[in-house]
Amino acid sequence: MMTGVQQEKNLNKRIYKFLLIPGLILILISLYLTYITYQRAKSVECRFPDGTELSHVPVGGLTAEEAKQRLVLVYDSPFLMQVENHQFAINPQSLGFSIDEEKMVQKGLELCEKQSTWFWFKQYLWNNYEDFSVSNELVWNLDGDVLQAFLSSEILPRYEIPGTPSYPLKGTTQFITGQQSKQINLPVLQDGLIDAYLSPQERIIEIPYEVGETNQLTNEMLIYQLNQVLMSQNFTGVVELQAERLSDNSIYHFTSNNLQPFSPDVAFTAASTMKIPILLSSLSRLDLPLSDLEQGWINYMIIYSENDPADRLMEEIDAVRGPLVVTEDMQNSLGLNNTFIAGYFYLGAPLLDLYQTPANQRSDLNLNADLYNQTTVADISTLLSWLYECEQNGRGPLITRLGENMTQEKCQLAVETLKRNQMGALIESGLPEATPIAHKHGWSEESDGLIHTFSDVGIVYAEENDFVLSIFIYSPNQLLFDTANLLTAELSQVVYNFMNPDYQIGWDFGL
Repeated sequence: MMTGVQQEKNLNKRIYKFLLIPGLILILISLYLTYITYQRAKSVECRFPDGTELSHVPVGGLTAEEAKQRLVLVYDSPFLMQVENHQFAINPQSLGFSIDEEKMVQKGLELCEKQSTWFWFKQYLWNNYEDFSVSNELVWNLDGDVLQAFLSSEILPRYEIPGTPSYPLKGTTQFITGQQSKQINLPVLQDGLIDAYLSPQERIIEIPYEVGETNQLTNEMLIYQLNQVLMSQNFTGVVELQAERLSDNSIYHFTSNNLQPFSPDVAFTAASTMKIPILLSSLSRLDLPLSDLEQGWINYMIIYSENDPADRLMEEIDAVRGPLVVTEDMQNSLGLNNTFIAGYFYLGAPLLDLYQTPANQRSDLNLNADLYNQTTVADISTLLSWLYECEQNGRGPLITRLGENMTQEKCQLAVETLKRNQMGALIESGLPEATPIAHKHGWSEESDGLIHTFSDVGIVYAEENDFVLSIFIYSPNQLLFDTANLLTAELSQVVYNFMNPDYQIGWDFGL
């Protein structure tokens, strides 16, 4: 009979045998699974650790092959080219750009290969990929020939703008204004493309332009058009014209005698244009506000071109020497040596002095200007330019040379009065309707009973450029108003279009 101890040992043996076989089976299964996992781990490619960037491109968790694909996808994304408000896409490969994705991930591959199989088995088993350093350098290439060929064939012909010349439009009073050239700055564009390729987050590139100089209208073009006007009207007398663009004080001078140019600054009869010097000399001495009588004299002298109010104003300056004081203001104070008035306007007024000026002493061209009042186109134009400066800015020779009593307010009063001289003829009739012009016109019957000279001088307040315009026309024969009016109007329109090329006008003058 078995004792209790023997029975217990037999039981333990049976239990051991019973557990051994399943345990061995489980161990074999575990070893098999481990072997299978190991084999799988051996076949799994290495992956870049989370947070890894390869040349600014996130590649964390990706295999080397997947990283290559992502690099190509990112760096081959199109450039967005911008031309002003227009955009278009260009593939970098078309421009000769390429990356060497193999080299960029090679270092990572080499690190993978250096690690033991058990190292990768452990990472695979625990799904924990340890960090290792990866090169962040972009390996790229640019084929300069491909880039140059593409820019030359596709970009330059489409987006460069060649300049066009300005020129006078024959048979009209107008001008064709040239277009600025816009040339693409290729070196800057190429640098921009490279920078954009190296920074895939910034793929918008604005095409850089260099804007050429504006093809400005020239003095030669203005002279050509003015000559065309004279020829079309068959006017063979004397014409002298000066225009000054007041924004930059550019002066344009034109002369013609029998359709041939002559040296400027010929002496003309001033007639009623002399009332501008009288107005300014008077205002420099009068106090504001003006009395009703003084304002009335000024209005009737300028707006209605009456002579008696001009005489009254000069008498206020000096009862006897009034005209000579006005002349002293012009010649001595302002340096306008060719401008004078030597007597009052009333019929039979004595000649108070005989003035010899550089202009009336010329031997090459003498128009027998009135001994009582004379000026030149340059003198009266300069006076108007100074008036504009005084009116607009409160400075200039009228204030510094005519005494402390001359002020901006008085210059503004003078301009506003001259603007009220609206006759709808001469310079006015060549301008756009309602264009403000502060001007004074003049003509007078001379000693032979004929009218030989017409003049109109003024400040034109235009859309684009304010300008001074002075036109004097002389004929040795009787000069009819209709002839002078038509000629002055067309000349003034040429000058207006020249000064305001973006606001040109034109109409049939009935020629």
